[in-house]
Amino acid sequence: ETAQPISEEEHRLKKQLEAEKALHNDITSHQQPIMSLVYQSGQVLDKHAGDFTSDQLHDVRRISGDVGERYDKIQKEEDQRFRHLTGAESELSKFEDELQRYNTWLDTAEDSLRGLQRSVGDLAKLSQQKEQNKKFSEDVVAHQADLRFINMAAQRFMDEAKKYQKDVMSFQTDKSKKRRSTGQLADFDSTREKVKTANERYQNLKTATDSLLEKLQHGKERQKEFEDVLEKLNDWLEEAEVRVEELKEEPLKGTPSDLRDDLEKVKAFGAETIKQGKQYEDLKKTARSMTESLQDLGADDQTLVGIDQLVGDIKDRLADVNAATTDRSNELQTALVQSQGVQEGIDNLLGWVKDTEACLNNMRPVSLNSDTLNEQVQEL
Repeated sequence: ETAQPISEEEHRLKKQLEAEKALHNDITSHQQPIMSLVYQSGQVLDKHAGDFTSDQLHDVRRISGDVGERYDKIQKEEDQRFRHLTGAESELSKFEDELQRYNTWLDTAEDSLRGLQRSVGDLAKLSQQKEQNKKFSEDVVAHQADLRFINMAAQRFMDEAKKYQKDVMSFQTDKSKKRRSTGQLADFDSTREKVKTANERYQNLKTATDSLLEKLQHGKERQKEFEDVLEKLNDWLEEAEVRVEELKEEPLKGTPSDLRDDLEKVKAFGAETIKQGKQYEDLKKTARSMTESLQDLGADDQTLVGIDQLVGDIKDRLADVNAATTDRSNELQTALVQSQGVQEGIDNLLGWVKDTEACLNNMRPVSLNSDTLNEQVQEL
């Protein structure tokens, strides 16, 4: 017989196995007749040895022994072939069944990934999307075990098939030393290609899934940084805006001392307002980082514009607080200057009154003498 390459198509391999099984059954069915023939020939020789010449006895023993040996060899050979071909068919069946299920899962997983890739970029759902993709990624990793099973099943099929074909070719060579076997070993290109495709699709899926998860993680971190800075500025602005309204409603005090105290407080508040400029720069920086991360995720223009509007709103509110603080400071400065001018006049007048009172208190009684009276007048 000529060794035929084992088919990589499950239905064809089943037919090959059926043919091999028929041969195996045929050989097995001849076991009893051949054993009986060998046994009976021995009995005949033992009982009727005198009826045969020595050459005839030799020929019968040789033929009987040769038939037994050849059958034993054929039986052993066929048992090996049948075992290897049965194993190959079983492994190919496992491989094809598992590969079909795996490819079905891959089709679904690839569609799911495309859906996840289209849906990401919504700032409000970033955490939810990250968790969804994390679960999806875990499912992808879990199916790596299925891929290993497919790889092993394919390898076991090829190993068993090679053993079968080598048995066939070895038997052919032993049958005829003068001619080489014309059989051809299967190269299993189809099986190798299926395994390669399954592995490549899985690796591409895992790489894309890991990349998306990494982008979502990065986006979530940038979002947290942005929101932390935004929250701090919002909290400060809310308190500052209340303070500004109080300053606007608070009447100016009259004394320079009170005005100076109020002015120092306003200046301190103004300095604090200026310090928020650093926080605002941090806000712009984190906003840029978050925007870049969201763009990488495919965020729409509306989401990106919304971030710009949040930053712009903070900028306007800071500017309003700063302007109101500056206006109040200018009012207090003006009031203080005016108050200091009035106070100086009052102080001079009080000094004159005090001096006048002292002078009057020191005056002598009015003299009736004209000369003395003239001196008193001069003193005034």
